[in-house]
Amino acid sequence: MMLSKQKWMNSSTCSNHKETICGVEVCCELGVLEIRGEGGKVMKFWTTDNQDLNPETLSAGNSAATNILAITNCGNVFKKSLP
Repeated sequence: MMLSKQKWMNSSTCSNHKETICGVEVCCELGVLEIRGEGGKVMKFWTTDNQDLNPETLSAGNSAATNILAITNCGNVFKKSLP
């Protein structure tokens, strides 16, 4: 899913509409958000195609989560370390 949003795999342009999701400020519409643990293991994820999940609650109560990785539809990648 992350690869399909990369800049070299799609032709979407950046809308420069700032948005904050799970404490991560992104530049435009979110494509994929992942909660990752040790070694980059994907623990949970959220996509725009999966509207039933709420990205604000993905890391709630999960002490093994180490960071959040988000990629926008225009291909920009954002990362935030969790405390």
